[in-house]
Amino acid sequence: MDFAVIFSTVGLDWTTGQLHDRTCVERGEEVALPCESVADDEDKCDYIYWLFTVPGTKALLWLVKRGQVDKNVTAQSDRLSVTKNCSLVIENFSAEDAGQYVCMQP
Repeated sequence: MDFAVIFSTVGLDWTTGQLHDRTCVERGEEVALPCESVADDEDKCDYIYWLFTVPGTKALLWLVKRGQVDKNVTAQSDRLSVTKNCSLVIENFSAEDAGQYVCMQP
Protein backbone atom coordinates (compact mmCIF):
# COMPACT_ATOMS: atom_id res chain seq x y z
CA MET A 1 0.00 0.00 0.00
CA ASP A 2 1.27 3.48 -0.88
CA PHE A 3 1.85 6.03 1.82
CA ALA A 4 -0.73 8.70 2.49
CA VAL A 5 0.09 12.28 1.60
CA ILE A 6 -1.35 14.93 3.86
CA PHE A 7 -1.99 18.47 2.76
CA SER A 8 -4.18 21.31 3.87
CA THR A 9 -7.25 22.31 1.98
CA VAL A 10 -8.12 25.82 2.83
CA GLY A 11 -11.31 27.39 1.61
CA LEU A 12 -11.08 31.01 2.57
CA ASP A 13 -14.42 32.71 2.91
CA TRP A 14 -13.81 36.43 2.85
CA THR A 15 -16.90 37.12 4.96
CA THR A 16 -16.32 34.58 7.75
CA GLY A 17 -12.62 33.75 7.40
CA GLN A 18 -13.54 30.07 7.73
CA LEU A 19 -10.69 27.58 7.29
CA HIS A 20 -11.09 23.88 6.56
CA ASP A 21 -9.49 20.71 7.88
CA ARG A 22 -6.60 18.69 6.58
CA THR A 23 -7.26 16.00 4.01
CA CYS A 24 -5.40 12.73 3.67
CA VAL A 25 -5.00 11.30 0.18
CA GLU A 26 -3.13 8.24 -1.05
CA ARG A 27 -0.75 8.50 -3.95
CA GLY A 28 -2.47 7.87 -7.29
CA GLU A 29 -5.95 8.86 -6.09
CA GLU A 30 -8.12 11.57 -7.55
CA VAL A 31 -9.14 14.28 -5.10
CA ALA A 32 -11.68 17.09 -5.42
CA LEU A 33 -11.07 20.11 -3.19
CA PRO A 34 -14.30 22.03 -2.62
CA CYS A 35 -14.36 25.78 -2.93
CA GLU A 36 -16.36 26.78 0.11
CA SER A 37 -16.67 30.42 -0.93
CA VAL A 38 -19.07 29.42 -3.73
CA ALA A 39 -22.81 29.48 -3.07
CA ASP A 40 -24.63 26.16 -3.52
CA ASP A 41 -26.75 27.49 -6.36
CA GLU A 42 -23.84 29.12 -8.18
CA ASP A 43 -22.78 27.28 -11.32
CA LYS A 44 -20.26 29.66 -12.85
CA CYS A 45 -16.66 29.92 -11.72
CA ASP A 46 -15.77 33.11 -13.58
CA TYR A 47 -14.54 34.75 -10.38
CA ILE A 48 -12.82 31.75 -8.79
CA TYR A 49 -9.06 31.62 -8.19
CA TRP A 50 -7.10 28.67 -6.77
CA LEU A 51 -3.72 29.37 -5.19
CA PHE A 52 -1.12 26.74 -4.23
CA THR A 53 1.56 27.25 -1.59
CA VAL A 54 4.64 25.08 -1.98
CA PRO A 55 5.57 23.52 1.39
CA GLY A 56 8.77 24.79 2.99
CA THR A 57 8.98 27.77 0.66
CA LYS A 58 7.31 31.11 0.18
CA ALA A 59 6.46 30.22 -3.42
CA LEU A 60 2.87 30.86 -4.46
CA LEU A 61 1.36 29.55 -7.68
CA TRP A 62 -1.92 30.71 -9.19
CA LEU A 63 -3.27 27.40 -10.49
CA VAL A 64 -6.69 28.67 -11.55
CA LYS A 65 -7.59 32.17 -12.67
CA ARG A 66 -11.18 33.14 -13.36
CA GLY A 67 -12.23 29.50 -13.28
CA GLN A 68 -9.66 28.32 -15.85
CA VAL A 69 -6.62 26.16 -15.10
CA ASP A 70 -3.41 28.01 -16.03
CA LYS A 71 -1.67 25.38 -18.17
CA ASN A 72 1.66 27.26 -18.06
CA VAL A 73 2.13 27.34 -14.27
CA THR A 74 3.43 23.91 -13.36
CA ALA A 75 3.96 20.39 -14.66
CA GLN A 76 0.90 19.26 -12.70
CA SER A 77 -1.40 21.53 -14.73
CA ASP A 78 -2.40 18.72 -17.08
CA ARG A 79 -3.78 16.80 -14.07
CA LEU A 80 -5.92 19.69 -12.82
CA SER A 81 -9.49 20.60 -13.67
CA VAL A 82 -12.31 22.69 -12.22
CA THR A 83 -15.78 21.23 -11.73
CA LYS A 84 -19.11 22.93 -12.30
CA ASN A 85 -19.27 23.84 -8.60
CA CYS A 86 -15.70 25.25 -8.76
CA SER A 87 -13.97 22.42 -6.91
CA LEU A 88 -10.36 21.82 -7.88
CA VAL A 89 -9.78 18.25 -9.08
CA ILE A 90 -6.29 16.75 -8.93
CA GLU A 91 -5.88 13.47 -10.81
CA ASN A 92 -3.20 10.90 -9.96
CA PHE A 93 -2.22 12.65 -6.73
CA SER A 94 1.53 12.59 -5.98
CA ALA A 95 3.95 13.91 -3.37
CA GLU A 96 4.58 17.02 -5.49
CA ASP A 97 0.92 17.95 -5.02
CA ALA A 98 1.23 18.18 -1.24
CA GLY A 99 0.81 21.71 0.04
CA GLN A 100 -1.81 24.28 0.83
CA TYR A 101 -4.59 25.08 -1.61
CA VAL A 102 -6.66 28.23 -1.26
CA CYS A 103 -9.86 29.01 -3.15
CA MET A 104 -10.72 32.68 -3.44
CA GLN A 105 -13.60 34.61 -4.86
CA PRO A 106 -12.82 38.33 -4.72
